[in-house]
Amino acid sequence: MKTAKIITTLAFIATSVAASIIPRDATTILNDINTIKTQLQKVHDDVQAFPGGPGSTLQALGIKADSDTLDKTLQQSAKDAAASSSLSDSDSATVANAVTGLQSLIYSTLDLLVSKQPGFQNAILGQSADSIVQSTLISLRSDTADFAGNVTNKLTPTLKRLAPLISSDIDFHYVRAIQAFST
Repeated sequence: MKTAKIITTLAFIATSVAASIIPRDATTILNDINTIKTQLQKVHDDVQAFPGGPGSTLQALGIKADSDTLDKTLQQSAKDAAASSSLSDSDSATVANAVTGLQSLIYSTLDLLVSKQPGFQNAILGQSADSIVQSTLISLRSDTADFAGNVTNKLTPTLKRLAPLISSDIDFHYVRAIQAFST
């Protein structure tokens, strides 16, 4: 009898410890969204300050480095969302609102990047950076879609049906930016 009670207690403690080590829930997803927003703002600010032309190699490389950091965060965030349990009605609404809060910054950043495209023509030691920007955008598009898909899968059915409208609009902006840097 004592042995069974000890085993049950140890199993409970082990389960509690394991659950507390890697929580994957709305809080994790919201923290990821906040990190994405902060990093996206950094990329936006980098692009806004980008002067373009042959003297802007360091700035172009800074945009690339910050974009790569954002991309790694999107990859981890997609894993976190996939590992999360399904969200409640309240958590689904909170997460959906946080994601829609990113839309304007995503659009603004991509639109700004497109407007600065001529400056990338000779930004890397006098050579075009278009192919680098394009490949970075392709990665960001893919990882954004993965994150969005994994988050969508955790939402309540009503919000799950609406999420593709947001995702497709974001994807449209990525496609437009990728096309602008096609060489």
